[in-house]
Amino acid sequence: MDVCTGEVTLHFNLDSTRFPFCVDFGDGTIGVVTDPVVTHQFPGPGCYNVCYCYEAIPGDTIMCCEQVCIPECCVDPSFDLVQREISESCLNPEYCIENVQCQDTMTSHTWIFSDSTVFFGAIPPCHIFSNFVDTFGQVCVTHIVTCCDSTASYTACLPHNPGAYLGLPDQETRFSDTLPFTNDIVLNFIQQNMNAGYPLLIDGILIADLDASFGVGTWNMGHESVVRIEGDMENNRFFSLVGTLLQDAAEIGYLNCCPWRGLESQGLTRIHMNGAIIKDAQIALHYVPPYTQSSFPWLTLRNSQFLFNHYGIKSVNQYVGFKFFDGNTFTGTIEGEPGCIRDAVNAIDFRNVNSPFTLNFDVRGGSWNTISGYEQAFRIENAAGLRLRGFQIHSLENFFPVGGVPNNAFGDAGIGIDYRYLKSGRSTLDIDRVSFKDFEFIEQFGARSLGVRMNLTQGSHTLSAKASNPLNSITTELIAGAYDVSVDWKADLRAIIHDNLLSTSGGDYGFGLAGRFVSSDNTIDFARNQLAIASNPSASNFFSGGVVLLSESENVQDFRILDNHIVVNQTDGAGIAIHKALLSIVRRDTIVGGSSTVPGILLTQGGQGLFDCNDIRDKNNGFEVYASEENRYAANYLRANDHDMFLSGDLKGANGSLIQWNTFFGSDLESFLYQPGTITGKQHHAKYNQWNAQFGVELRHLSGNGPDILQCQFWRPGNAQQGSPNFPEADPEELFKSAPIGTPVDTVPPLFCTSAYDGIVELQDPGSNPWQAWQVIVEDTGYWSGLTDAEADFMRQEIF
Repeated sequence: MDVCTGEVTLHFNLDSTRFPFCVDFGDGTIGVVTDPVVTHQFPGPGCYNVCYCYEAIPGDTIMCCEQVCIPECCVDPSFDLVQREISESCLNPEYCIENVQCQDTMTSHTWIFSDSTVFFGAIPPCHIFSNFVDTFGQVCVTHIVTCCDSTASYTACLPHNPGAYLGLPDQETRFSDTLPFTNDIVLNFIQQNMNAGYPLLIDGILIADLDASFGVGTWNMGHESVVRIEGDMENNRFFSLVGTLLQDAAEIGYLNCCPWRGLESQGLTRIHMNGAIIKDAQIALHYVPPYTQSSFPWLTLRNSQFLFNHYGIKSVNQYVGFKFFDGNTFTGTIEGEPGCIRDAVNAIDFRNVNSPFTLNFDVRGGSWNTISGYEQAFRIENAAGLRLRGFQIHSLENFFPVGGVPNNAFGDAGIGIDYRYLKSGRSTLDIDRVSFKDFEFIEQFGARSLGVRMNLTQGSHTLSAKASNPLNSITTELIAGAYDVSVDWKADLRAIIHDNLLSTSGGDYGFGLAGRFVSSDNTIDFARNQLAIASNPSASNFFSGGVVLLSESENVQDFRILDNHIVVNQTDGAGIAIHKALLSIVRRDTIVGGSSTVPGILLTQGGQGLFDCNDIRDKNNGFEVYASEENRYAANYLRANDHDMFLSGDLKGANGSLIQWNTFFGSDLESFLYQPGTITGKQHHAKYNQWNAQFGVELRHLSGNGPDILQCQFWRPGNAQQGSPNFPEADPEELFKSAPIGTPVDTVPPLFCTSAYDGIVELQDPGSNPWQAWQVIVEDTGYWSGLTDAEADFMRQEIF
């Protein structure tokens, strides 16, 4: 049937012997039919009774009639345009077409949407207007119907927020795509509309597959939208933002858009940002697969702001080169600030970076970078190294996870630099021009409040924290601990920490440097630092103090604690504490002021160390020593302590400890207090100590009389009177013995308290008097009684 011409094809299902016969077509025409298929043109729309007669059997005629209806054309284009309450897009409503007329097959339908989308069919699917500019505040749909020679159209419009709309949820849009609305590519659409009088609103996955530069303007991003900078394995994709703001559309009232995913770098890219702002993203800049190995992406980041993102920069497996990195601000979250991000994890996070190159964040003379409002400023794991210059890190704390982004594990919040190496290899952490300030310490929430934490399980590693501007370019303030170092048995560390200004307060512990060492032969060079250590008044923790170094076993450790000024103002800990380490060197340290309840220097086990030229004042114990053997204590100045030396256990070992050239001034109680059973080894030398401003008994051994006393005995000048500086009152009196007649006084070498002696670890240093040493052997009856007569004669001949 052709409704436009009225031509109808009729089929007569009769035996051929019945033909011909007459047919009344019901339109005033009668025709003779000679064939089963007949075409007839009716005059117009309407219903017609088509009748015909034939003899079924001779003499018996039958009439058959059938109605043929030709419909009229439907040219009613009306419909209803309805906005749905729920849309896949947080930026853009979804519109549906309802109550469509003329849904018959003879009418053709064309639907034209105001974003240049065209649909052919009776009823189009619900539609989100996108890839267009709405400057009038409305969207429209035009319905065109055509039937025969008749055409009619109808347009319906509804309110719509003005803006330039790009992309659809979960769908890819490429810079190189051509938009029907403008007949131009997406890249130009963005550049033309990012700084117009209406907002640019971006949904879905926007892929930068062309080199592109953007200036001042704003991109408002939809929920889960992402800008993916797509490089390849050979050529760097260039992407530049200069003064450009990328933010969640919630910032302009689209409240359901929180958060967007952020920028993603894929393959080889060259990203340049200067004065850019990235806000409200899950990860502001994320390096994602596929990764590159032989070459790597580059990032220039200057004077830009990463605000209220879960992560600032994150990469797993991908090394990134930094051409410039200065003047930037990373702010995770701030209580009371507008926006949808109420959680923050790490500002800069690099893990398993498979590259021999060091991650180099250096301001190169530009303005410092600032990081705040995160759980961690830097999380670096299994990287060849981190070089850090020009960062002010403050206000780190624990956050509770929201929005499906996992936070750090318990105990990993409130950390400036969390540096971990968990596999074999080498790495270096090198910092300067860095400050750490005001980190939250809440133990039950896992906020640790640490400046630098190093956790090394394998490999050989270096920590360099040498302040180029002494006591100014590396500082801590209002945090619990400055450096927290843990070295497992398959790892070793060489640390150099010089000229730092370290202040702590507010935690259940407080320390400038705390280290735990399972392996041996680690080097800690801690020199010329100034420490002011404090914690909560009720705090009690072994790792509290200025410098606290713990060797898990009695191993050789190259600990050198030199020329530091330490004030400890807490109830527990020590100015310097060393546990089980051998061959430590602690010289020229000043431990004064602060709390009187902590010892100046605490030594437990280990030994063979040098503790010289230190100034320790106003402590309960200047030196507090437990079973630490064969140490030298020389040329120290101890003043106004309860006890200058509190000694316990076997301090002698095989060769004895040496206590020489020290000055003890005005102790409140006994200057020396030996616990029962304590032995130091005989102090039979003329490197006399001095006790000034004496008050009664200055040396007391709680063993009373006995062999322990002789193993702690000092020589005194033969003409010295009791109460003189070299011969204080002692209990028992046998703690002093007159030196052999003619023994010359062995004075302090002129350079002894300079760095010239810092590397001398022998107890008998070059300043020793050989004659005096032989004299000690001659008078040691215990030594001679253990020899045969022949051995004794031989040794006497060797001596004389």
